[in-house]
Amino acid sequence: MQLDDDNYRKAESALKDVLFIFVDATVQDGDFTELSLGEFDPFDYLWVNGQSGQSIYMSDGESDLLMKGAAIALLSKVADVYFDDECQSANENDRLENGVMPNFIARKEAMTLPEHYSYLPKIYEVFKNESYVKNEYIQRAFVAAFSDEKKVL
Repeated sequence: MQLDDDNYRKAESALKDVLFIFVDATVQDGDFTELSLGEFDPFDYLWVNGQSGQSIYMSDGESDLLMKGAAIALLSKVADVYFDDECQSANENDRLENGVMPNFIARKEAMTLPEHYSYLPKIYEVFKNESYVKNEYIQRAFVAAFSDEKKVL
């Protein structure tokens, strides 16, 4: 997102939501499942440019934090699915072919996703296109989320 006079306040509000996500995760002892994501749409903040012309709407550090927070929010949604009973009760054949959670998105034609998981293919596209912030830990988390556990370990 290119910040400008029209959208920078929305980005500032999203930054507050990101900070709250990290507080929420800290309170949960580093558990990133079922985090309160606030009002912001993480897909809107995977790329943020805080400067436009002569105006600085956000420092580079704030923009970086917002982008990392957006990536963490998406990973939190994946973690929610991973630990959901529906995913854990996938039949044995799906587990053997796809791992517990991950590659079934790549093979979504072979498996029908429940409607409340409709955001997963969009998150998978973020992963495939590497359109999240390039950070070693975030990158490893996305790879782990969308890879068969046996291959990651």
